[in-house]
Formats: sequence, structure tokens, C-alpha cells
Amino acid sequence: MVYSRKKRLTQSMIIVCLLFLLGIAALHSSRLSTNFANEILEDANGYVPIVFLCPQSGYYSYVGNDAAWAAQYAVDKLNEQGGINGNQIRLIIKDTESDPTLVLRYFQGASSVTPVVLGPVDAPESAIIADYLGTVKTTSIASYSYSEIRSLTSSYGISFMSDSENGELASVTNWIEDHPDIKRVVIFSNKGDDSKSETVTKLQKLLPELDVSAVDVIDISGERTNRLYQKTAIRALNAGVDGYISLLSDYDYSNILKELRLRGVTDGGTICASFSSFSAALLEDAGTSLDGTYIWSKYDYSYSGENWQKLVATYQQEHNGELPLRNVISDVYDSVLAIATCYRDLQIDGTLADASTRKAVKEWFYNSDVIHGIQGDFYWSQGEKIADYHYFIFDGATPTTIP
Repeated sequence: MVYSRKKRLTQSMIIVCLLFLLGIAALHSSRLSTNFANEILEDANGYVPIVFLCPQSGYYSYVGNDAAWAAQYAVDKLNEQGGINGNQIRLIIKDTESDPTLVLRYFQGASSVTPVVLGPVDAPESAIIADYLGTVKTTSIASYSYSEIRSLTSSYGISFMSDSENGELASVTNWIEDHPDIKRVVIFSNKGDDSKSETVTKLQKLLPELDVSAVDVIDISGERTNRLYQKTAIRALNAGVDGYISLLSDYDYSNILKELRLRGVTDGGTICASFSSFSAALLEDAGTSLDGTYIWSKYDYSYSGENWQKLVATYQQEHNGELPLRNVISDVYDSVLAIATCYRDLQIDGTLADASTRKAVKEWFYNSDVIHGIQGDFYWSQGEKIADYHYFIFDGATPTTIP
């Protein structure tokens, strides 16, 4: 009897402690949101704020740092031209640390004081925000670049870049048409990224229509330091296929490509890679292993427009001569430009978050007019960015445009 009472008392104490800890966690989350909202209002004093949630540290920093650079470059150029409605712009970047929990708290804070939030630029963090948009009714320009995630955003989700799935499918279709002897392929993917998983599903449906079989889907998710690239390449070779489709990032693709080359894959034309691997790091690391391989992108790295060439020159000056090869650079620039254009058109200063302003901003973006971006015209249709895709084949380590 005494033991039973002691046991119940112990259980009660444990429950109280757990509730206390949960309360502390909730209070901390609330403070993060509130503190960030106050930070935005303080920084916006006399300026038009553009809030950017960006992974500048953690796993997705490899894309976040270029995104942050592009956003600041765009703001600087807009300020040189007079800002928005006569007021200078202040870019407020918050490092999400590649942490979905943090990005939600920061978005909650930002959405309470501004009608549109830019970022994050990676699919996993964007997915955390998607379900929340219908409640707060704040426009979110983020990585909603595949159809399933856009369906969750209640028309408040705007993709900062064009549709990834459509680009991957078009690239693979073109590649197969150029190589009709390819009949059996393996797909390298990362199931930790929902956008990649969705693309795999669509490829498995498309390939039979092209008279091609997907023999195996090889997943490399998990901690990057634990990824076994040699074993992955050997598994692909043992599948006895004619071609290889990579949906991986630059680092993962480069390592697998080099392993395939070491093990006798001499024809680069049997390899087709994703836009997500197109970067200066890929060219430097993979080098001539890229020769003959296919790749696509959401922007044209060789674009000759004057404003783009000025951006390239500035980027190279600040990045030891590297070329700006990630599409996030042009896409984030365009997003900042679009926010500025929206604010000018609606005559708002970026700090009005009332219901009518939120609705007006959402409607402006969801089905937009044509906007003149840094690499040509684009627009949004039902939240999807409509812009050209670009296809390349490597000559050595140099990507050349496929007409």
C-alpha cells in the first residue's frame, strides 16, 4: 500500500516535471517569435523592410549563403535607384540554421508585422511553413517548387524558382531522345528531401513512356559524413544499366560521378544530372569527369544581359573569381525585385500586416503580371514561377548550351 502511494507520487512528480519542461519550451518558442517581430520593427525604422529567412549555417548553408548574397546585392541595386516609394530598403536576414523548428518560429514572428516573407530556399524548411499559411494568411516566397507542396499553401505559397519536377522531367526526356540506346537506368536520390521523392515518383511514371526502365532507385540520405559513395557506385554498376540519372546536390553527385568514372563509365552521355548540382563547387571538384555529361538549370549562366554581367563581375570579385552558377542567385534576386515592385504598385511600406493588405499582396503574386527579371521575363501562375529552363552538356569541365 505504501509502495503504491510512493509509486503514484513519483509518477505525478514526473508528469509535473514534463509539463513544466513543455511549458518552458513553448515559452521559449513564443519569445523567439515575439523577439524577431520586434527586431523587424526596430530595424525597419525609416526603412522598407524585406525579411529573408535563410539557412546561412547548417546543412543547407551551401545554397543559403549564395541566396543571402543575391538578396543583399538586389537590395543595394534597388536602393541605388531610389528604393521603394522614395524610401530606402533594409534587408533583414535571419539565419534559420537549416532547422525547420527555428524557421517556423521566425516565420510566425515575421508574419505578424509584414505582409510577405522571403525564404527559406530549401524544400524541407519550406514544407514546415506550408501548412501554416492558410492560418496566418501571409504570403511566403519560398521553395514551393513542386506541385504537392504548393497544394498545401492555401494560395499564399509562392515558389521563388520555377517548378523542379517539370524541369527534371523535361531534362530526362531530352537526354533520352538524344540517346535512344539507353533502355535501363538507375536513379540516385535523397529521400530526406520530399521534392526529390516526388520527382522519383514522376520519373518512374515517365520513363516507361520513353521505353526506358528504372531498374533501381538508390537513396543516399542520412548524415553526409556517413555516405558510402563507392558502395553506391558499385551498386549502380551491378544493376547492369545503360544510363544514370542523378537528382543529387553538387557534393554528392560529384563523388558518385568520380566513382563511376574510376570503374569504367567512359561515356559521359550516359549520365544526366539535376539543376541542384550545378555549382562552381561541382566544376572544381569533378573537373573533367564531367566531360560529355548532361545537366540542366533554371537559369543561363552564360546570359549576356548587361545587368546580369554586372552581377557576375561583382560576385567574382567577392568570391575569388568563382562564377555564380547556382540558380538561387538569379531567382532570389528576382524575388527581391518582385517584392519591391509589389510594394510600389500597392503603395505600401512593408510593415502593414492587416487583412486587406495581406489579401492584396497575395493576389498580386499568385497570378502576377510579367516581371522583367535579371535574366529575362518571368511571372507567377497560381503560385508557380514560370520561366525558361536551360540545358547543357559538358565539354571537359565547361558547360555548353544545348540549343
